[in-house]
Amino acid sequence: MMGVAVLLAGIVPLATRADADPIADKQAQAARLAGQINQLNTRQEQLAERYNAARLAADQVKQQVDQAAAGLAKAGQQMDQQRSTLRDVAVDSYIRSATGPANTSGAAGGDIAVQRYYIDTLGTNGHDAMDALRQAQLDYGVQRQQLQAAQAKAQAAVAQVDRDRKAAADANSQAQAALQKVKGDLAQLVAQKQAEEAAAAAARVKAELLHQQELAASRARAAAAAAAAESTARSATISDLPPVSGHGASAAIAEAQRQIGKPYEWGAAGPGSFDCSGLTMWAWRAGGVSLPHYTKAQYDATTHVSLSELQPGDLVFFGSDFHHEGLYVGGGQMIEAPHTGADVRYASIYRSDLIAASRPSA
Repeated sequence: MMGVAVLLAGIVPLATRADADPIADKQAQAARLAGQINQLNTRQEQLAERYNAARLAADQVKQQVDQAAAGLAKAGQQMDQQRSTLRDVAVDSYIRSATGPANTSGAAGGDIAVQRYYIDTLGTNGHDAMDALRQAQLDYGVQRQQLQAAQAKAQAAVAQVDRDRKAAADANSQAQAALQKVKGDLAQLVAQKQAEEAAAAAARVKAELLHQQELAASRARAAAAAAAAESTARSATISDLPPVSGHGASAAIAEAQRQIGKPYEWGAAGPGSFDCSGLTMWAWRAGGVSLPHYTKAQYDATTHVSLSELQPGDLVFFGSDFHHEGLYVGGGQMIEAPHTGADVRYASIYRSDLIAASRPSA
């Protein structure tokens, strides 16, 4: 029973230390509980066989008790038979003594003789047999008492092993429940950590993009100022510069905006539904550019630009395998056909898997 108690005491997970990694702590708890469950399974197997052995021993003692009881009953029957035989012999001897030649001296003398004959007959014929039967009866009685004590002890052993077996089973159930709880806690912690890491990565990407855009804007302002200082002929305002996106980008964005609210459908390229590359292909067709219906092929077929140089109308790509793309509309926003069950929508480009950008041109 002590082994089960020790295992039961170890089932309650230890409190998490303030400076410990919660995920590592939960993993350690899960490993410890799994080890306890293995020990409890082994313990249950051992107790089950001990229970079988104790029951077998108790059954054997019971058979011996039954045999002793049968012997005691048989000895009693034999003693009763011997008493009956002795009575019959005595009565028969009395009758023969009363009617036979030994009664010629008178009734009184005959009675005395008969009594003496009866006593002699009883002593001679039965005392030895009766003594033997009494001794056998005593022996069986003592044996039965000893066996009954052994039987009680064996039954107590069976009961104790059965209690230990049930305690081990209860401990196993408690350990299994504790393990499931720890696994649930661990899954929640992992999901929380992944969400935090994704948010942190997105924040880093956003900050880097903003930084790069600020650098690009600073360089553009410096270049414009230098050009203005060299010649008034080349001091054109920003509105006089050749547009990078041009009318095509504006048309593509306007066409994409008209598709907002239509459902995502894998492999679709309009007009009623779209997948991600189908939407950008449809939009830029309105801008005068023909694009293939495949994200990586669209990237390869267009001019690659750095993320710090994004302009409205550019294509933005996600994932190292280029599994998703959207149409950049400015202000950190894009129009995308996201996934099954969602509609064409505006969405932030600041995701941890933002990987590249390109610019279609007529």
